[in-house]
Amino acid sequence: MFDVKGEFAHFKKIFTTTSPLTYGVPTRTALTGLLGAILGYERDSYYETFEPGNCDIGLKIMRPVRKTRINLNLLKTKDETENLIHYGKEYPETIERIQVPLEAIKEPAYRLFVSFEEEDLHEDLKRKLREHKSVYTPYLGLSEFIAQFEYFGTEKVIKRTSEKKQISTIIPEKHISNIQVEKNLRYERERVPGNMSINTEGNRTPVEFIDLVYEKEGNPILLEDITYHEVGDDNVLFF
Repeated sequence: MFDVKGEFAHFKKIFTTTSPLTYGVPTRTALTGLLGAILGYERDSYYETFEPGNCDIGLKIMRPVRKTRINLNLLKTKDETENLIHYGKEYPETIERIQVPLEAIKEPAYRLFVSFEEEDLHEDLKRKLREHKSVYTPYLGLSEFIAQFEYFGTEKVIKRTSEKKQISTIIPEKHISNIQVEKNLRYERERVPGNMSINTEGNRTPVEFIDLVYEKEGNPILLEDITYHEVGDDNVLFF
């Protein structure tokens, strides 16, 4: 288990372009990217290693989900302005910029429960977290939003079944029908990219989408007839 937090986070909704919106929680693809950065996997090299079954992840919201708007000043990479990124080309007389409003999560904080099928990966991750080291810089969706992480400990994972149980983590789609809605809780349901692959042209593409439900204040969610995993003081659903 380890905690991840930052000043801001942005997990882009795939259907937004000029004014990017963010999912309220990290997608599974963002979480595996975070693990890959800590462990030292190069981009696009870890999809099979971290696919469900090889790597199971539970996510607990530690702070209420709050969104805000940030205006980004970007370079307009057309015409002469494009010369800025090419060595040996004439420096432009004027530099064109464009301002883009970006939706971001303010002061995000999460606890990650990670279970690897391969013991060596588990030990490598545990060692790096304990020493507070990472091979690449971890971030929360965008490279500008650096992630701080802290090792929280290792616990036995105990599988249990219950007629009713409060679950600490976000709820993956196969358990959504078990949710018992309670008054005064603020539920959110989102469809997010689940896993990625590389197509024949070398581009990343989602191979599946999954539905997730979470409580926006980070409160536990009551489920009935549920099989879950007890990890320390938390009741966890992996996805």
